[in-house]
This record gives sequence, C-alpha cells and structure tokens, in this order.
Amino acid sequence: MAQPRPPDPADLACEIIAKFEGCRLYAYVDQAGVTTIGFGCTGPNIKPGDIWTPAKAAAELKSRVEKIEHVMGAMVDVPLNPNQSAALVSLAYNIGLKAFENSTLRRLLNQGNYLAAADQFPQWDHAAGQKNAGLTNRRRSERTLYLAPVKAKPSDKALGSV
Repeated sequence: MAQPRPPDPADLACEIIAKFEGCRLYAYVDQAGVTTIGFGCTGPNIKPGDIWTPAKAAAELKSRVEKIEHVMGAMVDVPLNPNQSAALVSLAYNIGLKAFENSTLRRLLNQGNYLAAADQFPQWDHAAGQKNAGLTNRRRSERTLYLAPVKAKPSDKALGSV
C-alpha cells in the first residue's frame, strides 16, 4: 500500500489566495489604487479594460504562485513544512516579494524563530494606510495554516489511479 503524501504547498497557496482574492475577469482598480484582474493579479501588463477567461485567471494564479514559491525559496534559510510554505506564499503574493524580503517576519523565520514569525502575520493587515477587515481575516487564516500540523493526503495509488 502506498504511503500518504503531504499536500502540495502551491495547491494550498492557490486555495487560500483564491478564497480571499476572489476572481474578477474584468480589470478593476483595487483599494490601494492598483489595476488588478483575476485572482488579485497586478503588474505592468495589467491595464484598465483587460478581460480574462476563467482559465487564464487560474493559469496566471498558478504561474505566479510557483514563481513566488521559487523566489521565496532563496529568501528562506530554514526548512518549511507544506502549510508554512503555503501560508508564506499567500502572504508574499499579497504584499509583494520585496515587502516579504524586507519583513521582520522573514528575519525572525530565518533566525529559526518560527513562532515569533507567526506572530508577524497580523502586522500586514493594512491597505492604502488603513486597517482592512478583509486583510485581518486573511492574515488570521494564513497564520492558522502556518501553525497547523501537516495532514498527509492519500497517495494517488491509494486512490486507485495508475
């Protein structure tokens, strides 16, 4: 019988990001004044009037999460479990890699102080200088995931696939 496998951090990150970002297929200006589309996607190629399909939004989310996961791997010097990785990717997706790189959270994490790092999630609950209830809820959810024990998923073979 095949052994259970840990959850994929990128999949976990996509789930939490999708839950809190929602998906908007028409570009809009968010609370911080940034043109945004899909699952909170921003950047120089996102313009007012842009329209995406649901497939484009999902593909872009997965691509961006994988890029953040890769870049973040070079920024974090300590081992992470899948839940910790997913929570940190969700945070970095929202605040940006530069903000994550310069954060007290990352500094504490790299010192091996996992609990003190967890206590930094609530510090990132502002948009355009104002405390934001949606971000407070998101940071609480990310922190909870970060601190949660990893539950293995059944392996594909255990589920009867080839």
